[in-house]
Amino acid sequence: MNVVIRKAKLEDLKTIQDLNHALFLSDADKDKKLNHDWPYLETGKEYFKGAIEGKTGVCFVAEKDNEIVGYLAGSIKFDSSIYRQVRRSELENMFVTEDCRGQGIGEKLAKQFIDWSKENDVTHTFVSAYWLNERAIKFYKRLGFEPLALELEARL
Repeated sequence: MNVVIRKAKLEDLKTIQDLNHALFLSDADKDKKLNHDWPYLETGKEYFKGAIEGKTGVCFVAEKDNEIVGYLAGSIKFDSSIYRQVRRSELENMFVTEDCRGQGIGEKLAKQFIDWSKENDVTHTFVSAYWLNERAIKFYKRLGFEPLALELEARL
């Protein structure tokens, strides 16, 4: 298996949008309010373009046998508050195709993001995962992420 992790290019945008759409579909049972069209809307397109171009963060892709099989998008969070004195990055979204899971590709993407974060003087990184997504939580814990907060939502 030949897997290459690299920074995404603008010509990868459509594939990244498709992978993000697949992520939304896979999370549909965990959040019924997800807008599955978001990756293709102007806001989604601009989000990924900004990450790819390095304007708002970073976007990496994983290529296996010259085919993109996963991606990761993240950014540095510039928090003006002083109650937590850390410079943080956020692993905002990541997806690896089902047929390529369990091969270390997600771990390689995450480690590339962590390296990028360190190069940008980040001291902590965080990620959010759906409460019911035990597979993702186990994956992130294996990478050294620890529970910090629990986000709760009420319907009004």
